[in-house]
Amino acid sequence: MLSALLMVASAAAAPLQPVSSSPCALLDSNAAYWTPSQVKACFESVPFDESIRQNVLNVVTSLYTMAIFQFNQLGDEDPVLNQGIDIMGEFARINTTTYSSDFDFQFDLATSIYALNDGHYSWTPCYYAMFNYTQAIPIISVQGPTGLPEVYIPPDLSVYLEGFNATSIYSSLGLDADELASAQVLEIEGLEAMDYLVDIAVPQAGVFQDPAQRLNYQFAGITGRNGIFDRSAGHFTTTLTLEKDNITMTVKTLKGDVVNLTLPYLVRWNSAVPFTFSSGKEFFQKVCSVNSTITSLSNSTSSTNSTVPPPLPANTTTGAPNFPDVVNRVYGTCPNLPNTARFPLKNDPTLTPNYLGGRDIQFYTLPNKTDVGVIYVPTLDPAGNEDECTTRFFVDSVLGLQNFSKNGITKVLLDTTNDGGGFISLAQLLERLFTGEKYTPENNFQTVFRKVPLSQALLQAHLDNPSAPANTFSPVSYRETNLTDLSNNTNYFKPGLSRQINNHTLYTSDYISDSLDTLTVYNKVVPFTQMAPYAPSEIVITGNGLSGSACASFINFLIEYYNTTACIHTPFPEKPIEYQAFSAAQSITGGDIYDEAQSLNFTNPLLPPPLEVKGTIGFALRGALSPNIAPGKFVQYRTVPAEKTYQLTMEGYEDPLFNWGQVADMVYP
Repeated sequence: MLSALLMVASAAAAPLQPVSSSPCALLDSNAAYWTPSQVKACFESVPFDESIRQNVLNVVTSLYTMAIFQFNQLGDEDPVLNQGIDIMGEFARINTTTYSSDFDFQFDLATSIYALNDGHYSWTPCYYAMFNYTQAIPIISVQGPTGLPEVYIPPDLSVYLEGFNATSIYSSLGLDADELASAQVLEIEGLEAMDYLVDIAVPQAGVFQDPAQRLNYQFAGITGRNGIFDRSAGHFTTTLTLEKDNITMTVKTLKGDVVNLTLPYLVRWNSAVPFTFSSGKEFFQKVCSVNSTITSLSNSTSSTNSTVPPPLPANTTTGAPNFPDVVNRVYGTCPNLPNTARFPLKNDPTLTPNYLGGRDIQFYTLPNKTDVGVIYVPTLDPAGNEDECTTRFFVDSVLGLQNFSKNGITKVLLDTTNDGGGFISLAQLLERLFTGEKYTPENNFQTVFRKVPLSQALLQAHLDNPSAPANTFSPVSYRETNLTDLSNNTNYFKPGLSRQINNHTLYTSDYISDSLDTLTVYNKVVPFTQMAPYAPSEIVITGNGLSGSACASFINFLIEYYNTTACIHTPFPEKPIEYQAFSAAQSITGGDIYDEAQSLNFTNPLLPPPLEVKGTIGFALRGALSPNIAPGKFVQYRTVPAEKTYQLTMEGYEDPLFNWGQVADMVYP
């Protein structure tokens, strides 16, 4: 009996042995969020697989032989353009590096490409696509009492917390949103706030070549989503490194209290399928395999608050007889996505009498300048039904310009804040609407493909199969610069061109330009000759300078042919800032190329077997040439800083109409 009791006592005294479990199994699907270190531990439990490395690198390296800017990326005399990266050398390094996990390999690849600071270049593995990585307190830079820039937490902080579904999380940590709203940010991670942003955040920001643009990229500002006026939280609220579980700030509240904050990064699973994976291996097989059916959600942390679009102002048109039918149709079918503002504005300009219509392109008058109109272009990629939504963009543009004429608008502010691009056909549309038929021969730009064996083989496949669907490499998708469409037997690589860049010879196609097919259709609905073009002195580009891709193409058109000027807000108005970015001519993803190859029954070994894992490869395929400012150079590799700059004010942040009024006073005194 005593022996039995001793055994029981011994057992009771023995410490409980923890049950061995994978870091992935420890991620509670019911948790409000996970920390970066928890998620990184799960990712790093996915074993490294040499066959996956070879598959991914074979695909990436093969496709990047067609990337048009490889030699430009090696370096540039202009510090704004000097990225100084040999991306093919990076791929070779990654091919021989020893990795302890698949995540380490894919993270190295992704960050190496991201360092090119070009929004068209990317490797997005499933580790990024299937999760949201945020901290919910954004920042803004506004002019302080002394005239110097100061960093603040936005006054509408509660809107961001709600939009990130983080209100209760931050409240449980003792963070008072009302107290922190409008607080001045004194330090970030122990450094003066602006020093941290310039020295730490900007070098890691990616996307934009110009460091001044990458600084503006950190801040919250206006944007558009699904045809709704909204806010962007800014890049400061994101993290992809997973190196830290939180970020620290020292702030001074409106009451004058100095408060030290520790803000957690919130990592959330971005899928409707519960996260119930018992190991890293199972997670990778079920989520990251190319055959996985588990997909990500769009804006899974969005607020449910809704900003209902106001009725469109009354309008008339002198378009074709069927134009009213077109208007009714597109407004009935686009968008087919909910009209919800994730971070709604207190001073939404679409709810004012100054709103003259438009969704993905919006038109406004100004209270203080009755002859000045504002066109806000938040995107050239309308969400929803693609054909109907691009047509709605056309309808909005026509009606908006006609409403400008009816309201006596003679001068235009063109705000392109946070426009990440979209369809080149919509850039062409804006070019034509602003210029009538005046610049038809130069519509858009002369462009070139890179002439390498793979691009030549893809073109040859189209030449051998003229009945195949028109696509990226098919000659019928382009025209000569004299407006003649290329025939289906045109080999635009013969004879081809060459140019010297950084002591390398870049071989390219002959000059080609984008097709005008979409414009031809629109012109039958409303003749472009009815659109009154504005003179160069009557157009000023404004915003935060973060316009890219197709929108940058439109802006560069105005710069090159109109000599249009800009007035851009920046924390340091005494320093130059660009106002267009990654304006290649055409970007593409690896998936697009493989889809085109499949439509051609393309089996050339120059194109390796497709990816065996989920991931998206992006790069610039064609380059546009500068016709006037820097002839012979790619548009993306010549700088045109804004002629005028200014600092945003707190009132300007809170009320876009107030900000536009300030700009109008500066440029149209």
